Amino acid sequence: MSKASTLKPLRVALVPIRAEFGDVTKNLANILGWIERAGAQCANLVCFPEIALQGYCTVPAVVRRLAEPSDGPSCKAIQKRAEACGLVVSFGMSLLEDGKMFNSQVLIGPSGYLGAQHKIHLCGFDKVYDLASCWNVFDIGGWKMGATICYDSEFPEAARILAVKGADLLLMSFANGRRNWKNQAAQPGDWQDEHMPFIPSRAYDNRIFVVGVNHGGEVRDVEGNAIANPEGQESGLEWAPGGSVHRWTGYAFAINPMGRLIAEADRADHAEKMLIVDLDPALLDEARYPCLVKLPSGPACGDFVQVRRTDTFADILLPGRAEDRESQGQRVSRA
Repeated sequence: MSKASTLKPLRVALVPIRAEFGDVTKNLANILGWIERAGAQCANLVCFPEIALQGYCTVPAVVRRLAEPSDGPSCKAIQKRAEACGLVVSFGMSLLEDGKMFNSQVLIGPSGYLGAQHKIHLCGFDKVYDLASCWNVFDIGGWKMGATICYDSEFPEAARILAVKGADLLLMSFANGRRNWKNQAAQPGDWQDEHMPFIPSRAYDNRIFVVGVNHGGEVRDVEGNAIANPEGQESGLEWAPGGSVHRWTGYAFAINPMGRLIAEADRADHAEKMLIVDLDPALLDEARYPCLVKLPSGPACGDFVQVRRTDTFADILLPGRAEDRESQGQRVSRA
């Protein structure tokens, strides 16, 4: 059955919000205001970036103090506003769940909490959050949506797993761009060079829509909640001492299932803003055209994901490169 016959177009609002470090009250008020603006634009889904609720704090004691559960006051306030505006809200937060704390992308609809995707790939120096181990797909008005949080987005297997689990849409939630790859203060144009080379491939390889949103605005870390080396590691570089101004890129984008950019926020400045994009399910049908492939069991016809030779993919689960495994005495496939 075609997607165009079963799904309605999805209007998505992407908001590169300006989030204060550690000020949940101010950030929540800002999120609620943007939800209203998205509702006024008839959006079905409004997306905010990684840790938008608490601001991207790095000091463990601060993160622990600000974390909330899914039935906490902030989520309840967002659910109430989502109900009033008739849309689904996706936002990043430090989430308490089952005695653990996760870096999570939470989804809340008019009827309540829909679930959360917890960040899978945590940097080695990030010791405050617990590791997650499951990729989730959520139902947004019939659309199936998955999420990758910042670093997760750089691993192609993440998008593939979500696509195999039925995702039509992938949300990439970022808190990226304070520093560029040269370890310099980021400029708005850096995003194009550092991220857009790989992001379109996630859409093309899986024949799904990909949308993304990063933080925006210039934010001063008055209380030192977002320092670069919070644990004082001897090898750590402290390039963001307390009082630093962090300049987020203020960028959002949408990619169609053939890997083409169909909408993007203004890249000329760091300011927070809102990007509205309409996703047409007919483009999913166009991208998922049938291919005829010879499989060991005989000819098969299906779309790009359906006719993969998964019988040849065992090596994808092996760690590292072949030479790394050989040096460590691990199994190396010679098939």
